[in-house]
Amino acid sequence: MSAEPLFVMASLLGHSDKAMRDCLGRLVREGLLAQSGGRGRSAEYQVTEVGRAALDVDLGWSAYAHRVDAGLEPWDRHWRLVGFGIPERRRGARDAIRNLLVEFGAAPLQSGLYVHAYDLTDFVLQLANHLKVSDAVTTFASRTIRIGEELSDELLVDRLWPLTDLTGRYDLVARQLGSIAERASVTDGDHIAASMLSAIVATEEVMRDDPQLPCELLPDRWSGAEARQAFLTAHSAASAHSELFRNSQLMQSYIHEIDRALTETSGAFWQRWFPRLVNAYQARLPPAATR
Repeated sequence: MSAEPLFVMASLLGHSDKAMRDCLGRLVREGLLAQSGGRGRSAEYQVTEVGRAALDVDLGWSAYAHRVDAGLEPWDRHWRLVGFGIPERRRGARDAIRNLLVEFGAAPLQSGLYVHAYDLTDFVLQLANHLKVSDAVTTFASRTIRIGEELSDELLVDRLWPLTDLTGRYDLVARQLGSIAERASVTDGDHIAASMLSAIVATEEVMRDDPQLPCELLPDRWSGAEARQAFLTAHSAASAHSELFRNSQLMQSYIHEIDRALTETSGAFWQRWFPRLVNAYQARLPPAATR
């Protein structure tokens, strides 16, 4: 991977060459990239296995969100719960399982008990087995959950997940993407690519906080789905009018994975992505988790 396009887009976004060099250097130190030759703008980099795993997380959840929007991941109307009682001496493992649940959109009901509308059992048990704490993890399903006097699914969603905050953030992203699509035909191609890079980063930041609830639990005209539709429109416009964007393997990887995911059955999709997502999370585990 040539560094030159990254420097071009960074410059158009107002970042200096030094800032870009520092950023790439940090990615190398973190093991996400490996420099294979050259220096500065002429440098060449390869994505490491750890870096590919980190990218897989964003690609996988992005593709999954588009499947939810398309009604390809319907809710079976069962809440999935995960409880764990891991002793203090294995605090690293306990934190790792809690972090996975939060990252994958589960909400805490009380200490050591988390809930999601979708089934995270396989993810949790894979990690628990890896950490050798599976005996301390319990999973179960229920058609109803009562918190105090609250029983309805709508009230539970409002209480457990910050959809109002996400709505505002998604609306901002949708406006950013809409502006790119509107201006693509009259904007310099490199500026389009830079704008789309910025928009992709902003979109991923919001989606990392999105619990990815099923359509049945979301408001009508859910802003997340509208932002993702705006992403598809902007991506198409940028690909048509920017050679830099069109030739970027990283930029195009999102649309390739989304297109493929929308043609698969749920079973085929998860068979392909489940091990990659598990491997990506395990690759990020701190040493304390396995002690």
